[in-house]
Amino acid sequence: MIKDAKREYAAAALYDGGWRAADREQLIAEYELDADEADAICELLRIYEDRRTDDDAIICKPARPAKARE
Repeated sequence: MIKDAKREYAAAALYDGGWRAADREQLIAEYELDADEADAICELLRIYEDRRTDDDAIICKPARPAKARE
């Protein structure tokens, strides 16, 4: 359980630092991760990426332009 929490914290920090799931090999080299650790972190990064994409679609892209105030 603690290990999972640390992994989630690490993945969130990596995501905030600009790392993405596609950076798996670089993460392994930079942080000396084994394949299982990298896979687990990259899965979390994918989840964060998907959430961000969903948020962008909902929040940042209105269905219609807002009316100008008169």
